[in-house]
Amino acid sequence: MNPIADRLHAQVTRLREARDEVERLTESLKRATAEVERLGEIVIPELLEDLGTEIYRLPDGREITIKRDVLAGILVDQRADAHDWLDRGGHGGMIQRTLVVDFDKGEVKKVAALRKRLIKAGFDVKTEEKVNPSTLRAWARRRAEAGEEIPDSINITPREWADVKTR
Repeated sequence: MNPIADRLHAQVTRLREARDEVERLTESLKRATAEVERLGEIVIPELLEDLGTEIYRLPDGREITIKRDVLAGILVDQRADAHDWLDRGGHGGMIQRTLVVDFDKGEVKKVAALRKRLIKAGFDVKTEEKVNPSTLRAWARRRAEAGEEIPDSINITPREWADVKTR
């Protein structure tokens, strides 16, 4: 056979083997990540609870502490309701509002025009709004800690995990 074709065959075989290895390692990583979550979020916190403590020092100097936080997200189909609620409650400053206007090349000067003028001029104007996930999480944590209302349109998931510090 042709030496170049032989090299090609060998390299294609190596590529298939490398892809198989990536797939094997990806699956292994998923299993290891699930085990870390199980141990850190379920098993160790339950054992600390059984001991009646949230902080425990192991004989080798490592310290286990229960950390608490909340995950917060706005459900896509309830975004408008959540944003309305935030606006009405004085929390609208968290909402990032973006005005998106489609321009043809060379129309850069029109970008500075007001939204109303752009609509009158026939441009297709879309308004996008979003709340930064970190800002929402911090806000939700403060409200949850203070026992303040959070609407159903904002999904809150309390989370706790074991934090192991080495000496």
